Amino acid sequence: MTMRSLDYLRKLPAVFSNKDALRLFDKNGAWVKLAVHRWKEQGLIRPGGPRLGIYYNLLSDPDWRSHLPLLVRRVFPSAVVIGASVLHAHGWITQIPKYLHVAVPDRPTRPQIEGVLSFPRPIEWYRKMSPWDPLSVEGLCSLSPQKALEDCRTHGTEMWCPDEDDLYIEEDQKTCMDPL
Repeated sequence: MTMRSLDYLRKLPAVFSNKDALRLFDKNGAWVKLAVHRWKEQGLIRPGGPRLGIYYNLLSDPDWRSHLPLLVRRVFPSAVVIGASVLHAHGWITQIPKYLHVAVPDRPTRPQIEGVLSFPRPIEWYRKMSPWDPLSVEGLCSLSPQKALEDCRTHGTEMWCPDEDDLYIEEDQKTCMDPL
């Protein structure tokens, strides 16, 4: 008895890689490549990014965006949410970021993830900015809003940084901030 294609897809988690399918189904690479191609054509899966080899299983959950943090953790285990994503999550800005902004370790190449803007940071940045905010953003490690604003101002040429009149900071939060 052979399994139907949809039965295979139902066994995969909401976010899966080609390697996950290889291990789970004990099939060869050509079979997985063909199955993934067909699932993509049928709109049953969505690529996480170009040439990433990680997919959202839309049969498992059509709301792929809710699994974006899981995909980010798989691709960038050291990702930290920064910038507008943190400021919006904590109510410091009303603008809704189109992308999730994350800092990632600086390396020669960075995979692209749909819906994510990644910004390279050296290991010294990680040392300086930790510990991370216990009130994480999107279930990922994140900077505190104070540190996110400081980082925006430091790296304003590479990422969006709010103007003073865009910020909504409570008076008690202002006293915690370093003067800039």
